[in-house]
Amino acid sequence: MNSLLLRRVRVMDESGDFPRAVDVLAEDGVITKLGPDLPAPRGAAEFDGADRFLMPGVIDCHAHVGMSSSDSWENLNTPYSLRGLQTARNLRTMLSSGVTFVRDAGGVDAGVRDALRQGLIEGPEMQVAVALLCQTGGHMDTFLPGEGVAVSTEGFMPAYPGRPDFVVDGPDEM
Repeated sequence: MNSLLLRRVRVMDESGDFPRAVDVLAEDGVITKLGPDLPAPRGAAEFDGADRFLMPGVIDCHAHVGMSSSDSWENLNTPYSLRGLQTARNLRTMLSSGVTFVRDAGGVDAGVRDALRQGLIEGPEMQVAVALLCQTGGHMDTFLPGEGVAVSTEGFMPAYPGRPDFVVDGPDEM
């Protein structure tokens, strides 16, 4: 059995506070005991957690991990290959910040999720929406009715084979 003992770490309680430092024992990746001055199992790795905090993993329910800027001009001038590498960096940063699950609300496809699952990149577990769905006139419909023209969404949602349409009107189009 693999054991890890964290000494004097401040653990988040049910109220969301970190009231006092305790020892935390994890065995085979599962927390099994919390308390002051826990005895160390034989062969356990011990770490001093003083001035450290322990909390459950954070779930981010609405992210756009493939978007490193909200500046349309910058996005239009960023090569797709660089966007992919920025996405990997964004996911790694999220994980190191405590996010263990993310729902991407649009901007990356299932390939990013699959790359995480295959260990090709580091990041939180992921659910992808693939495309931001909206109705005609919604936040991703770039048709300008006064001008009668469509403005490109390529800066944010580049077209690629397999990307679904994101302007849908009614249940049949959905």
